[in-house]
Amino acid sequence: MSTKLLDRSAPVDRTASRLMAPYVAWRGFAGVLNEEIVRGDPHA
Repeated sequence: MSTKLLDRSAPVDRTASRLMAPYVAWRGFAGVLNEEIVRGDPHA
């Protein structure tokens, strides 16, 4: 969803779109980290 936001906002405001890139990267990292924590916890 976030990558779609980058694609759709680029034609409207390229600077705003570029400023969203770290947020998209952070969400990807956080999702992977969360998945690894859940898989590593046998009681979850």
